[in-house]
Amino acid sequence: MLAKIIVKEKNPEEIKLFQRFLNHPDFPQHREIIIRAFPSLGVYIKKSKSEKRGIIFFRDEFYKKYKKKIRPIIGSTKKEVEKKQEKALVALGGAMDYQWKKRKKYIAFPTILPFSPFGKDKFFFSILNPLFGRHDFYHPLSTAIHEISHFIFFEKVRMIEKKKKIKLSKESEHYLKETLTAALFNEEPLKSTLGLGEYMGNPEIRDIFIKKEKKEELFLSFVRRKYRNKTNFDIFLTELVLQCHGSEKEFIKKKLLWDKYGKGIFERKKDFFLYKKSIHIM
Repeated sequence: MLAKIIVKEKNPEEIKLFQRFLNHPDFPQHREIIIRAFPSLGVYIKKSKSEKRGIIFFRDEFYKKYKKKIRPIIGSTKKEVEKKQEKALVALGGAMDYQWKKRKKYIAFPTILPFSPFGKDKFFFSILNPLFGRHDFYHPLSTAIHEISHFIFFEKVRMIEKKKKIKLSKESEHYLKETLTAALFNEEPLKSTLGLGEYMGNPEIRDIFIKKEKKEELFLSFVRRKYRNKTNFDIFLTELVLQCHGSEKEFIKKKLLWDKYGKGIFERKKDFFLYKKSIHIM
């Protein structure tokens, strides 16, 4: 197997990650998620009179407080990923008709952020749930496969864009990559390999509906059906990319609503109604 996932014990980028997502222009709701998870962080920042210094003090105190719990979580994560990654990576390659042409290392760093961001050939897995006893919500291998599926997606989409001379908006790309991964996790070979049961994916994709030829359905259901009926993955993905590109304005509107309210949109009847309104695709 040419691909390998390596779990590191420490995250050298954690301070930068906190700063980035406290001020990220593309994910404004993440600031609220962080502050909700760590109410005392704002106090540290205020006392320090510097966001960076406040984050450093908060992070250092947090790790000092939970040191005895964090170490075994990372240790068990390493063991699980090492033991099961080959089968999962083979399944992912089969699901996306992808072969690694040269040796590839994906680096996984632990983080106390309440979500799991990713970068180029690396990703960050949140250890917050197991740290506070929510072990049912902690699936490090699945998180790894989820993020690696995005890396493969980006590689394939860049080739499609070049061939078709188009450029997907970041909003369309976001909804498509998250919906595609959710679809793959619900279909073989990944469904039985990861054993997650019914996988709904990220909350922002769960109420996205599309309408095609007067038929309305969840975008996730649409992608799953197309995936089951495909004859070739690259042709299937090209069709999806072109369909999303043709409906970019509507995907952009959805993302603007989500960025404004995040999960709070579920409590706002008028805005949630607009969010659920079907996107017309060709």
